[in-house]
Amino acid sequence: MAQAGPGKIRIFEDFFNTYDTSDVADNSTTPDTVSVGPFSVFGEGLIEIDAGLLHLNALSGAVRMSTTNVGDDGTFVGTTNAFDVALMAPIVIEARVQFNNLDTKRAFIGLTDAEGGSGKKDLSVEDDVVAAVTTTFTPVASDYVGFYLSSELDDDEDWHILFRGGSASQSTDTQESDLSDDAVAGEWQVLR
Repeated sequence: MAQAGPGKIRIFEDFFNTYDTSDVADNSTTPDTVSVGPFSVFGEGLIEIDAGLLHLNALSGAVRMSTTNVGDDGTFVGTTNAFDVALMAPIVIEARVQFNNLDTKRAFIGLTDAEGGSGKKDLSVEDDVVAAVTTTFTPVASDYVGFYLSSELDDDEDWHILFRGGSASQSTDTQESDLSDDAVAGEWQVLR
């Protein structure tokens, strides 16, 4: 059998037809997972009536992900387990992000095998992917790669690049993974 040539899987969503938590009457009818195009939206933030994924009036389609002011709650956009780096590398991720403020924020944009303690609805960046305090990362998931921002770090407005898995291991010192690229409230950034 001949070897396959270069392939391409493109997963894209413009978020023009997005689930809106304002359509939900009470917490008892809020779903654990919502399909948005090729993605699933899930997390503690989604199952609360005053948080989740809200459509914004922006060019090219955009949504605001939000959670309640409860520790470790999160709202996530992801896919099912669909990639195997050993078989499909390289994998390129591009995300356009904007924060309304940088206070008490944790963001991870990348790939991980984390599934959460009680399933997707309980997935938390800190408990299931990676935790960080001042100048130290604590890996939690067995595999991840991506961009990370945390208000818990001394350099709390810089993006960091994180990885774990395979044969290479990353230092847990945040200074060694600091991209020196500040997130700026109210401004769009392209992470690739």
